[in-house]
Amino acid sequence: MKVLTNARNLTLHFRKIHSRSSPSLPIDRRSLFRPVPPIPKRNNSTSDPDPGRQNLVLLEIDAATKVATITLNSPQTLNALSLDLGREFGAVTERLARLMRPDLDGSVADCREINAVVLAGAGRAFSSGGDLSWLRSRGPDDGAREGRRTKYPHVNADVMDAFYSLILRPVREILPVPVIA
Repeated sequence: MKVLTNARNLTLHFRKIHSRSSPSLPIDRRSLFRPVPPIPKRNNSTSDPDPGRQNLVLLEIDAATKVATITLNSPQTLNALSLDLGREFGAVTERLARLMRPDLDGSVADCREINAVVLAGAGRAFSSGGDLSWLRSRGPDDGAREGRRTKYPHVNADVMDAFYSLILRPVREILPVPVIA
């Protein structure tokens, strides 16, 4: 086995391996998930617009310490990252960013009243990782319908990559303060 010495060789090696099992058609990752519905404007309220439904993600802001806490709230599944939880996490993160910077012009100097964000999990676990029941629910025909050949129909790297970017993108790109998990 050849030792890969730099990032370029590693990238070329990765493309060579994965080009054998996947077609050359580009995959539009944005089409894998429906967009998050817009959040109605409220007076800095963090309450849920639908009180009959359990929030999968909670937002609390402590004015005294200037710390916002985002809590994954699905303790019965050990806060497994499902598609619904991912969408709600993105919506809560964008809501928090709007509270911090209503203009969202990208200037960190305009950050208001929040010095850090803490990610927490309800119950006895922070998160057990991806929700495997969702992945198993993607049947063997799903890859074929989307125009891809899949060797393992239940393990789809493109879908998982897009899913985790749904969770990680808001943390990396939207929030202008340190985020602690």
